[in-house]
Amino acid sequence: MDACSSVTAGPVRGALAIEEGRCAIGLASGVRQVSFRCADWRMSGTRGRYALDVSKTLMTVAVIEGALELQRNGGGRLALSEGQVLNYEFQTGRISRPDTRLDDLTAWREGRAVFRGSRLDQAVAEMARYCDRPVRLLSPSLAGQRISGVFHTQDPIRFFKALTHLLPVRVSFDPGQIGIVKL
Repeated sequence: MDACSSVTAGPVRGALAIEEGRCAIGLASGVRQVSFRCADWRMSGTRGRYALDVSKTLMTVAVIEGALELQRNGGGRLALSEGQVLNYEFQTGRISRPDTRLDDLTAWREGRAVFRGSRLDQAVAEMARYCDRPVRLLSPSLAGQRISGVFHTQDPIRFFKALTHLLPVRVSFDPGQIGIVKL
């Protein structure tokens, strides 16, 4: 699990709920079956390695090895096999299968954040996870700007300083927050 992650274990054996954050889940061979929940989805697998990323707006599930079965409460079943990724948008209920590099999804385990044409609001939210104070995108028109690069999560301030060289923005580093405004 990474920073800002939350997992709840219930009283029933194997009742594990991923609430928010990132988890790398590995099931050893010989494990009969493990199930876990995220939002209104139940996932189960018998062996393999999985990556799960849950924010307030999006759940991303990736199968690195093995296979995983997903079932939505009151809905049908989906199966993911090795190399497949599923995105579920909480607000709209939209399901997509993006073409995402698996090593990008697990880069956080090595202290990296990888952005490939990512929206600025998403990149800022990602790097804010590793900051010692709140980060605010003060100019809403910046949200859709795109950014690419690899940044170290151990030094998020360097990311925010780099923004001034990559985009037409000014970044203020106040004691109570980091603010990003359009020039």
